[in-house]
Amino acid sequence: MSVLAKVCGVMTPRDAQIVDGAGADFMGVILSAGFGRSVDPGRAGEVYAASGARRVGVFVDAAPGVVAELARELALEVVQLSGGEPPWAVAEIAAAGPWRVWKVIHARSGLSMAGAAARYAEVADGILVDAWDSASPGGTGRTFAWAGTGAEVRGAIGSATFVAAGGMTPENAGAAIAALSPDVLDVSSGVESSPGVKDPARTDAYVAAVRAAGAGVVMTPSTPVDGRFGPFGGRYVPETLIPALDELAAAYEEASADPAFLSEVDRLAADYVGRPTPLYRARRFETVAGVGPVYLKREDLNHTGAHKINNTVGQALL
Repeated sequence: MSVLAKVCGVMTPRDAQIVDGAGADFMGVILSAGFGRSVDPGRAGEVYAASGARRVGVFVDAAPGVVAELARELALEVVQLSGGEPPWAVAEIAAAGPWRVWKVIHARSGLSMAGAAARYAEVADGILVDAWDSASPGGTGRTFAWAGTGAEVRGAIGSATFVAAGGMTPENAGAAIAALSPDVLDVSSGVESSPGVKDPARTDAYVAAVRAAGAGVVMTPSTPVDGRFGPFGGRYVPETLIPALDELAAAYEEASADPAFLSEVDRLAADYVGRPTPLYRARRFETVAGVGPVYLKREDLNHTGAHKINNTVGQALL
C-alpha cells in the first residue's frame, strides 16, 4: 500500500524548506484569516516557492469566488475546504479550475462518518477526516477513534482520495495507517517544536514513518522521537505490538484532555483501587538502621496488591 505524506499549517519559507527536505508529498498553507497558523495570501507565494511539494491551500468557509481566485494566483494543486461548506459550494469550486478539491469532515460522537462522507462523494475529489474540536477546524493535535472509521469512509467514497488527519505524529503514524488505510496521512502540530514552527527532526521522522508503514515496514525506534524518556529507555517489545501501543498512546493523549475521563479515573482509583495508599512509619527500621524518619508507601494495599492496577483500569476505560 502506497501512502503519501502531507504536512499542513506551514507558515514560513524556512518551514517549507524543512518540508521539502523531508520529502513530503503535499504541503498545506492556511489561507483563511483568523487561525493560529494562518498566512496572509500576499505572503503565501514565497512559502510555496520554498518547497517542491504539491501545493495545498486550506480555506474555511470562504466564498467560492475568493477560493478560485487565490487557487489560480498561487497555482494550487489541491484546494482543501475545512469549514461547513455545503455540497453546492464544493461543486462550484471544483468546476472553477484544474485543482483537486478535498472536503474535510470531522469525526465526532454520534455522527455517521459514512453519511458525512457520502454527502460530498459526488462533488469532491477527496475526503479528509479530522478530529472534531469546537474551537478550531484543525491543527489541534486531537485524535479520533480510528477503529472502523477507515472502512466506513472508504465504503462511502469509493476510489476518491481518503486523507486522514488529527493528532498524527511520527510515533503513531504507523498505527494510524494500519488502522485507517488512507491514501494520504496529514500532520500539523505533531511535527512542531512550538505552535506553528516545524521541527526538522520530527518532520523527517514523520515522513519516514509514513513511507515505512506504506511499505509494510514497522519502525521501532529505541528511543521515542519526542524524547519522553530523556536520554534513556525505549520500548523493548515484539514488533507486532508496536501498532497497538502507538494506538493506545494516541487514545490516551486525547482522553487525558477529557475532564469526564479524568474524573472517572479518579473515582475508580479511590473506590476500586484504594488510593491514596497510606504511608507507614517504620520506626523499628529507623532504630536498627540509625536513620530516619523512614516511611513505607503501602502500594501492596492496592486492590490486587499491585501498582499495575493503575494501567489496567486506565486501559479498560480507554
